[in-house]
Amino acid sequence: MVWVEQYRNAGAAARAMLIAAAAQRWNVDPASLRTESGVVLDGTNRKLSYGQIAETAAKMTPPAKVTLKDPKSFRLIGKPVKRLDTPEKISGKALFGIDVKNPGMLTAVVARAWPWLRTRFGRLKWHAMRFALIGMKARCTPSARGR
Repeated sequence: MVWVEQYRNAGAAARAMLIAAAAQRWNVDPASLRTESGVVLDGTNRKLSYGQIAETAAKMTPPAKVTLKDPKSFRLIGKPVKRLDTPEKISGKALFGIDVKNPGMLTAVVARAWPWLRTRFGRLKWHAMRFALIGMKARCTPSARGR
Protein backbone atom coordinates (compact mmCIF):
# COMPACT_ATOMS: atom_id res chain seq x y z
CA MET A 1 0.00 0.00 0.00
CA VAL A 2 1.45 3.31 -1.10
CA TRP A 3 -0.12 5.38 1.70
CA VAL A 4 1.48 3.17 4.37
CA GLU A 5 4.89 3.83 2.82
CA GLN A 6 4.26 7.60 2.91
CA TYR A 7 3.42 7.51 6.62
CA ARG A 8 6.39 5.29 7.39
CA ASN A 9 8.69 7.71 5.54
CA ALA A 10 7.18 10.72 7.36
CA GLY A 11 7.58 8.98 10.72
CA ALA A 12 11.16 7.98 9.96
CA ALA A 13 12.00 11.56 8.89
CA ALA A 14 10.48 12.96 12.09
CA ARG A 15 12.39 10.40 14.17
CA ALA A 16 15.67 11.30 12.41
CA MET A 17 15.05 15.00 13.05
CA LEU A 18 14.29 14.38 16.73
CA ILE A 19 17.45 12.31 17.07
CA ALA A 20 19.46 15.06 15.34
CA ALA A 21 18.01 17.67 17.72
CA ALA A 22 18.93 15.54 20.76
CA ALA A 23 22.42 14.93 19.35
CA GLN A 24 22.86 18.65 18.86
CA ARG A 25 21.80 19.37 22.47
CA TRP A 26 24.06 16.69 23.94
CA ASN A 27 26.87 17.26 21.41
CA VAL A 28 27.05 13.56 20.49
CA ASP A 29 26.92 11.47 17.31
CA PRO A 30 23.30 10.88 16.23
CA ALA A 31 24.19 7.22 15.48
CA SER A 32 24.67 6.67 19.22
CA LEU A 33 21.04 7.60 19.99
CA ARG A 34 17.78 5.66 19.78
CA THR A 35 14.09 6.39 20.25
CA GLU A 36 11.62 4.59 22.46
CA SER A 37 8.13 5.43 23.78
CA GLY A 38 8.25 9.16 23.02
CA VAL A 39 11.81 9.84 24.13
CA VAL A 40 15.31 9.93 22.65
CA LEU A 41 17.83 7.91 24.68
CA ASP A 42 21.61 7.75 24.67
CA GLY A 43 23.92 4.96 25.84
CA THR A 44 23.95 6.27 29.42
CA ASN A 45 20.13 6.39 29.59
CA ARG A 46 19.95 10.16 29.41
CA LYS A 47 16.63 10.95 27.84
CA LEU A 48 14.80 13.84 26.24
CA SER A 49 11.08 13.71 25.51
CA TYR A 50 9.96 14.54 22.01
CA GLY A 51 8.25 17.62 23.46
CA GLN A 52 11.56 18.92 24.85
CA ILE A 53 13.25 18.85 21.43
CA ALA A 54 10.31 19.27 19.04
CA GLU A 55 10.88 22.99 18.49
CA THR A 56 14.53 22.45 17.56
CA ALA A 57 13.68 19.47 15.35
CA ALA A 58 10.93 21.41 13.55
CA LYS A 59 13.47 24.01 12.39
CA MET A 60 15.62 21.35 10.72
CA THR A 61 15.40 20.29 7.09
CA PRO A 62 13.92 16.80 6.79
CA PRO A 63 16.41 14.23 5.53
CA ALA A 64 16.12 13.38 1.83
CA LYS A 65 16.53 9.66 2.49
CA VAL A 66 15.56 7.78 5.63
CA THR A 67 16.01 4.24 6.87
CA LEU A 68 12.70 2.54 7.60
CA LYS A 69 12.19 0.20 10.55
CA ASP A 70 12.15 -3.50 9.86
CA PRO A 71 8.46 -4.55 10.02
CA LYS A 72 9.47 -7.28 12.49
CA SER A 73 10.27 -4.54 15.03
CA PHE A 74 6.83 -2.86 14.81
CA ARG A 75 5.24 -2.51 18.24
CA LEU A 76 1.87 -1.10 17.11
CA ILE A 77 1.37 -1.49 13.36
CA GLY A 78 -0.56 -4.66 12.58
CA LYS A 79 -1.15 -5.42 16.25
CA PRO A 80 -4.43 -5.20 18.19
CA VAL A 81 -4.36 -2.12 20.40
CA LYS A 82 -6.74 -1.50 23.29
CA ARG A 83 -8.72 1.69 22.69
CA LEU A 84 -8.67 3.98 25.69
CA ASP A 85 -11.89 5.77 24.72
CA THR A 86 -14.13 2.70 24.42
CA PRO A 87 -15.46 2.56 28.02
CA GLU A 88 -16.59 6.21 27.93
CA LYS A 89 -18.23 5.77 24.53
CA ILE A 90 -20.10 2.65 25.64
CA SER A 91 -21.30 4.23 28.89
CA GLY A 92 -22.40 7.45 27.16
CA LYS A 93 -19.98 9.58 29.21
CA ALA A 94 -17.82 10.52 26.21
CA LEU A 95 -18.14 14.16 25.17
CA PHE A 96 -18.18 14.86 21.44
CA GLY A 97 -17.98 18.19 19.64
CA ILE A 98 -21.70 18.11 18.87
CA ASP A 99 -22.39 17.82 22.63
CA VAL A 100 -20.76 21.15 23.48
CA LYS A 101 -23.16 23.96 24.32
CA ASN A 102 -21.80 27.40 25.22
CA PRO A 103 -23.82 30.47 26.25
CA GLY A 104 -24.97 32.39 23.18
CA MET A 105 -23.75 29.67 20.83
CA LEU A 106 -25.58 29.27 17.53
CA THR A 107 -25.82 26.07 15.53
CA ALA A 108 -25.29 25.94 11.78
CA VAL A 109 -26.96 23.29 9.67
CA VAL A 110 -26.17 22.46 6.06
CA ALA A 111 -29.46 21.54 4.46
CA ARG A 112 -29.42 19.82 1.10
CA ALA A 113 -32.35 20.96 -1.00
CA TRP A 114 -34.72 18.32 -2.25
CA PRO A 115 -35.61 18.55 -5.96
CA TRP A 116 -39.14 19.78 -5.18
CA LEU A 117 -37.66 22.88 -3.51
CA ARG A 118 -36.40 24.00 -6.91
CA THR A 119 -39.97 24.50 -8.12
CA ARG A 120 -41.90 27.74 -7.52
CA PHE A 121 -44.29 25.94 -5.18
CA GLY A 122 -41.38 24.39 -3.33
CA ARG A 123 -39.69 27.77 -2.82
CA LEU A 124 -42.89 29.27 -1.43
CA LYS A 125 -43.39 26.33 0.87
CA TRP A 126 -39.75 26.54 2.00
CA HIS A 127 -40.10 30.24 2.91
CA ALA A 128 -43.15 29.43 5.02
CA MET A 129 -41.33 26.53 6.67
CA ARG A 130 -38.23 28.54 7.47
CA PHE A 131 -40.21 31.17 9.39
CA ALA A 132 -41.88 28.40 11.35
CA LEU A 133 -38.54 27.19 12.66
CA ILE A 134 -38.16 28.37 16.23
CA GLY A 135 -35.01 30.34 16.91
CA MET A 136 -33.82 30.57 13.31
CA LYS A 137 -31.53 33.61 13.03
CA ALA A 138 -30.55 33.63 9.36
CA ARG A 139 -30.54 31.64 6.17
CA CYS A 140 -27.66 31.68 3.73
CA THR A 141 -28.06 30.51 0.17
CA PRO A 142 -25.43 29.93 -2.47
CA SER A 143 -25.33 32.41 -5.31
CA ALA A 144 -26.37 31.24 -8.75
CA ARG A 145 -22.71 31.44 -9.85
CA GLY A 146 -21.45 29.67 -6.71
CA ARG A 147 -23.25 26.42 -7.46
